[in-house]
Amino acid sequence: MILSVDTPAPRISQTHLDRILGNYTPRQQKIIFDNLTEEGLKIIDDTCRLGQDIDPIPEYLLVARANRLVSRKEKFSETFTRFVPKDFHHFVRTQLPWLAEEERLVHERLPPDVDQEIYQAALSEDFNRNKNGPRFKAYYRLKFSNKVNPY
Repeated sequence: MILSVDTPAPRISQTHLDRILGNYTPRQQKIIFDNLTEEGLKIIDDTCRLGQDIDPIPEYLLVARANRLVSRKEKFSETFTRFVPKDFHHFVRTQLPWLAEEERLVHERLPPDVDQEIYQAALSEDFNRNKNGPRFKAYYRLKFSNKVNPY
């Protein structure tokens, strides 16, 4: 499926559509459109703004590929996400904005006066349901392949 401005991808705002169509090949566009929603694109934008002043456009393809890897066969995903970071502090510094954004999204869905125990349970359930651990590890391995040692 090759997309053009005349055939916009579902679930993607015009702003994100313009960014993707202007910066990626048709094959890369398909990967992004198949594996990211508008919400996912906004999360990438917010995380880049909050965390490390990273240009979000190159991140779209990385996160889409990570999502695709995690959604594929469990064995392949598990093998791909098994590694030891060479620089653990870099791994943690990269992961913190990702986790902060996930936590913010869960917090926004809950009532303001929610009990801490319920909040922690919702956070844990969201983390597991969305496979945030493996998703981040796949993203990290794709982006920083020179900073990991497979085991």
